[in-house]
Amino acid sequence: MLNYLFWVFGVWIEKLIVSNKLCPFFSDIIQKKREINYISSSSESLTITFVLVDEPKQQNVQLTINSIICQSSDKWICFFDKSLHQVNESEKFIPFEVEDLNLYGKEFLDKIPTSHIIYINPGDRISEFFVETLENFVRSDIIYSDVIFSSFGNNYFLKPQWSPELCLSVNILEKAVYRVEFLKQLFLLNYSDLLTKVIQHSKNIAHVRYPLIELKEPSWQRDILLNQHIQSVSSFIKFLGINSILQIRRNGSISIKFSDTGTKISIVIPSRDNYEYIRKCLSSLFSSTKYSNYEVIVVDNESEQSKVKNLYFFYESKYENFFLVNGTNPFNFSRACNQGAAKATGDLLLFLNNDTEIIDPDWLTNLAGVLQIPG
Repeated sequence: MLNYLFWVFGVWIEKLIVSNKLCPFFSDIIQKKREINYISSSSESLTITFVLVDEPKQQNVQLTINSIICQSSDKWICFFDKSLHQVNESEKFIPFEVEDLNLYGKEFLDKIPTSHIIYINPGDRISEFFVETLENFVRSDIIYSDVIFSSFGNNYFLKPQWSPELCLSVNILEKAVYRVEFLKQLFLLNYSDLLTKVIQHSKNIAHVRYPLIELKEPSWQRDILLNQHIQSVSSFIKFLGINSILQIRRNGSISIKFSDTGTKISIVIPSRDNYEYIRKCLSSLFSSTKYSNYEVIVVDNESEQSKVKNLYFFYESKYENFFLVNGTNPFNFSRACNQGAAKATGDLLLFLNNDTEIIDPDWLTNLAGVLQIPG
């Protein structure tokens, strides 16, 4: 019974931490417990080079150095920007000249004596168990973890599993660890090529589902890092030959506005009665959709309301790309979708609920545009 109460208390503490109701000290206690469980059983050894690069307006170099020195594992080395005069050269800390040097190129990577590498900046605080935790992922090409933002009340950025599409919007690979041999094989000319090559070639990306790094603020709120990510996304879109425009949302994420591909899309809407729902759905769809080539197929499951039937008659009379399919009762959403798909003539299928209202004229254009991205 006592063990059960301790377990319940532990779960409660963890939930409070995620909601930022407890100080980081308790977070560190539980983080250590979790990270110790990640000791690798692999015979292959993981070693890490921290590449510490100066950045304008970034301070607190000593915080970063101390967090590196305090690693529970000694399987690390640090290459630091020679302009960081606060760092003392030693066996573990090796200076290098950054000017005109491609930090992602083979010439620099050939000097790295470890299996993996991470690029960090002054002010970044590395978890004490960073290297030890990552030993469980020694065979991964890329390893990324959740992070904490110290300037925002120690808020957590709990990242999702790897998604190329999501990474185009928000750089979830910020402060990721890379296998050195993997980076060498990419033959990168500069940082902006990294995202394109990663999406193309990486088949082994691991996500550590708790924070291993504390940053001062999110990358999407720092102009230098945001511009770097914009360049990376632009490079990827250009590589694919996709015609689009990049826009920055208010929250700092990137929105890709695709062009009209002209591919025919069949929109299937299962429905039965619910006049207000289907009226708003069809009205917003036909009045607020910019996309040029689509058809709407409503699969009606024996509606009894006369105003619903009149509504269908109106759209059949007015729009050549509106079609009504008589479904069967009782209502079955899956069966209705299949019936609509059987009547569809488009190259793409979109299944839409009848309580949907269109608010963005480019909604269909952007949905079709995402399908141009391989994967």
